[in-house]
Amino acid sequence: MSLSAKREDHIVSKTHIKLIAFVSAVSLLGDSMLYVVLPIFPEQFGLNSLWEVGVLLAVNRFVRIPIHPFVKMFYQNFTIRQGLFIGLILSIFTTLSYGLLETFHWLLVSRIIWGIAWSFLKQGGQLSVVSAVGASDQQLASGQLTGLYNGISRTGSLAGMLLGGIGAGLFSPETLFFVFASLATGLVPFLIRDMRNEQDLVFEKTESHQPIVVEQTIRNRTFFFLLTMGLLLSMIYQGVLTSTLGYWIVFQEDLTTVFLGGLGAAAWTGILQGFRWGLEPVIAPWIGRKADKIGSKLILLIPTLVVASRLFLLLPISSIPTLVWLFAVIILLVTATFVSTLLDAFVTDYTVHFKKNAIISHYLTASDLGAALGPALGFLLIEMAGEYSVVIGGAVILMFTAVLASWEYWYTIKNK
Repeated sequence: MSLSAKREDHIVSKTHIKLIAFVSAVSLLGDSMLYVVLPIFPEQFGLNSLWEVGVLLAVNRFVRIPIHPFVKMFYQNFTIRQGLFIGLILSIFTTLSYGLLETFHWLLVSRIIWGIAWSFLKQGGQLSVVSAVGASDQQLASGQLTGLYNGISRTGSLAGMLLGGIGAGLFSPETLFFVFASLATGLVPFLIRDMRNEQDLVFEKTESHQPIVVEQTIRNRTFFFLLTMGLLLSMIYQGVLTSTLGYWIVFQEDLTTVFLGGLGAAAWTGILQGFRWGLEPVIAPWIGRKADKIGSKLILLIPTLVVASRLFLLLPISSIPTLVWLFAVIILLVTATFVSTLLDAFVTDYTVHFKKNAIISHYLTASDLGAALGPALGFLLIEMAGEYSVVIGGAVILMFTAVLASWEYWYTIKNK
């Protein structure tokens, strides 16, 4: 294949990545809004206690753990876009249900269905990035394409939280859920047209695997490394940090009494998380391109994890100046984007050579398990061993992952 042909295939694949990422972003609107409005307006959803709120917000992660293997088998027999179509239709149904249902049990069913929908969307998105990298025969594009997908898809989280937080006070939550479902419905014709016009891959059946370029032992070691990193880093970032951020903000009295007129801890949590999601579309592609130019994702991941481990220790400290604490938290949230983009891109590089959907399925399962365990373990440690046990444990885990990444980088260089 000529260089110009490769470049043309890469552009086409990049266009599809944007479409798939946009589908994921719109599908996330209703789920992200639910995280804002459900704890504030539980009575509008027919809920009688906070434990019901907690269950509804967590069950979708737990259900993805056993679902991922079945979605993997689906992508062995059907195309990526068929899986994305199923995920989109299910997300439309669940978003509508949030505005219609007013009982805990039916909402629980909807959240379970959303967990299934996101499994299709997330696996399909990851496999699309791998497909684009493989089609272009340029592994150096993995960071850029991963950052592009993550950046676009996660704008759905930002928009859902901001529009949900602001719009819920102006309109009813039900109205916003209907609007979000309508936006997702409008994407159905575009996805159907894309399914008809483009040939797609059925992984493990139509793809021709490239030769294995490393020893079997190295492959197994790297695979274990990916699962461990996915589990631990999702537990810390998506689980512990996301769920406890508001808890740490309470310790910063000046933040909740002076800055910006003394906004409450919930408002500051939304602002900080929104700031992170707002930067994601810019930071994720940028760090991906940097990693491609350097030629290694791990060489950027290692110092990021070291910095994050130090910043994690500052979360419960109220004796430092509030602006210093706020800046440290913002940088910590930015490292979350760095870590997810670099690790996902590393997974893409590794996956190109082997059974794609099997690796992606196991990696996402490990990540979802960590994200599901994080909140429970975080608050359990706070209750049983105190606040510092959580931040010390989190810092140790982050440093441990930095050591693992260093070892993986050294071993890879040694065996080249």
